[in-house]
Amino acid sequence: MQNVAIALTLAVALTGCATGGMPKTWVGKNPQGQEILTQACIPHQSASDCLAMPTVTFTTNPADEEYWLFTARVEMRANIGIPYGRWPLDFAVIGPRESCDAIRANLEKIDTPTQPCRGPLYFRRDKT
Repeated sequence: MQNVAIALTLAVALTGCATGGMPKTWVGKNPQGQEILTQACIPHQSASDCLAMPTVTFTTNPADEEYWLFTARVEMRANIGIPYGRWPLDFAVIGPRESCDAIRANLEKIDTPTQPCRGPLYFRRDKT
């Protein structure tokens, strides 16, 4: 269960990316300190850390920062611990494909099925 909670802190729902229908997205840090794209404050961060997160604009420019996407099927459990299915969750990993593959491999180790990394995709940090 703890592994699923850690995995969820990495999660970013980026559906609609190709259509340009993106909600506001920020650069945050997961519990391991790796930068990730997120659409909410990450649970382990303080309020001041959340307020300091830079927003991003998605681009098609290879000169901008690179990220990769993959989908994982995270196991869902009732409050009493009974599994009742899997929830598809998109992860956006900043950096090269190797970083994306490493996070996927960690999820696979805890029996969380994943799809291959897709990308490269690009973004730039907005000026504050």
